[in-house]
Amino acid sequence: PAPRALIDLVVEAVVQCADQADDNVQARQMQTLLALVTSKTCQVHGQSLMLSVSHIFKICRDTKSAQHQRQSNTCLSQMLTIVMHRMEQSAADMPRRNSVAEDSRQVAATANADLQLLPPGELLNEWMSSYVN
Repeated sequence: PAPRALIDLVVEAVVQCADQADDNVQARQMQTLLALVTSKTCQVHGQSLMLSVSHIFKICRDTKSAQHQRQSNTCLSQMLTIVMHRMEQSAADMPRRNSVAEDSRQVAATANADLQLLPPGELLNEWMSSYVN
């Protein structure tokens, strides 16, 4: 199995604190998971993102505190808004990434075609002179 990212371990550690049904712990969990999911420097993806969202949802569903109910609703809204915004940005950026990849393939194809026109001896000489210079 591939090594897991540190962010995944952090998310799991925060969620495992759920064994303590203390209101203070739940408040800190919501704050921490929201900070992790909305962070621009260490983004939460895949299973850890699902774990974060589902844990906040469980707090929202199971809490008896009206304050935590509101806080978890707000937290979920913010998380999902950020995730959707990032997905939209990624989709909008896709044509640019595809065109850069296509340009790279065209440049490589042109270079290969030019190299095939050279006789084998000149190819070696050209490479040696470019390497030395």
